[in-house]
Amino acid sequence: MRAEKAIRALLLAAPGVVALVADRVYPGQAPQGVAFPVLVVSHVSTVETPTIDAAAEFGLVQSRIQVAVLAKDYPAQKALLEEVRKACNHYRGTVAGVRVVSVMRDLVGPDQRDDDMQVYLQTVDFRVTHFEP
Repeated sequence: MRAEKAIRALLLAAPGVVALVADRVYPGQAPQGVAFPVLVVSHVSTVETPTIDAAAEFGLVQSRIQVAVLAKDYPAQKALLEEVRKACNHYRGTVAGVRVVSVMRDLVGPDQRDDDMQVYLQTVDFRVTHFEP
């Protein structure tokens, strides 16, 4: 939960993201009937890195967090994807109470379109390395 919390906080603090989606940055899934564009932040996986001191107060973990960009048209999808990248990539510090060592862009998914929902979709994954009690 910590890594998702950090990514969501970075997105909501980025003026470029907020200009496009306001506060429509949802954990897990977007509510039905929400206006587009919208972002959805999801946890994919977490791996604990080996530590020398098993009794240490904090451990270092790496989580993969996916951000789904949903927009009404292709140019809006690409513009929002770029703002997401700028908001998160290469971040380090403390955000939303999470001590982040680094955020690195990992995978960028394919362009997709859902004709029934009339939405364009693309995902970007970030590797979030952070301390966890």
